[in-house]
Amino acid sequence: MMFFIDNPEQIQMMGLQSHRMAQQDFDAVVVNERLMSYFM
Repeated sequence: MMFFIDNPEQIQMMGLQSHRMAQQDFDAVVVNERLMSYFM
């Protein structure tokens, strides 16, 4: 938390990057394809 107090300009950028990563890693299509690859 101290990092964000000292660097408030990083809050939005890191939030957007986290959102983008979550969309890529936890997209339903991607997750389902990954799961199906284990069973095929």
